[in-house]
Amino acid sequence: MRTTNHLALAMTLLLAAGPALGDDGADGAERYRDGMIGRIEAYAVYKMGDYEGAFRRFLQMALAGDPAAMEQLATLYERGQGMAAPDPVAAEAWRGRAREAD
Repeated sequence: MRTTNHLALAMTLLLAAGPALGDDGADGAERYRDGMIGRIEAYAVYKMGDYEGAFRRFLQMALAGDPAAMEQLATLYERGQGMAAPDPVAAEAWRGRAREAD
């Protein structure tokens, strides 16, 4: 039941925080939908405790230019989740990239 509540909250936050659908035409709406689905899936993996799996998913999206994924990746680096130890330098680097991309 808690996981369902977390997924519903994640979907609501992603919809509220994202751009209006159609701002970039049909292609923009499709990219937005695909990005949202990817972030929800990565968040679900994270909430299940698979930090390495979440890290891989967020990294893939971050490398593709997704600012929200960059922020999540920064948080994983900051907490040391999905890796051997926290890396505050990498965390700040990804936060900077997210600010530039946003």
